[in-house]
Amino acid sequence: MGNSFRVGDISSGKRLVFSLKDRGVSPTALALHRVLHKAFKWGVQKEILLRNVSELATPPAPNKSEMKVWNLESRNKFFQAIKEHKYSDLLRFTMATGLRRGENCGLKWEYVDFIGHQIHIYKKIIRISG
Repeated sequence: MGNSFRVGDISSGKRLVFSLKDRGVSPTALALHRVLHKAFKWGVQKEILLRNVSELATPPAPNKSEMKVWNLESRNKFFQAIKEHKYSDLLRFTMATGLRRGENCGLKWEYVDFIGHQIHIYKKIIRISG
């Protein structure tokens, strides 16, 4: 990032978070705030730190953007295009339920209530880079 910050220096933490936000990386800035908050909280619990300085910072608000949904014509084109695809059932299911990729990956047959016509989402699978 090209910046240096001292641990425990709240103004440095604010600069880091808001420099990310200024570059339009608000979700990353918010995630960074959450990670720092949790790390500093652990440090206080282990008596490594005297206090959690992240509590003094206001986390940046996530960027709110209007959700874009496909119209009927777009959906029909999509369904037509995937008709012969080997994952067409999964894609149609995802489209019909609105589940996210990780939620789909976390599904098990035991989460399906065929009598009550419900699917229960108990967990999701995520990939962690690095």
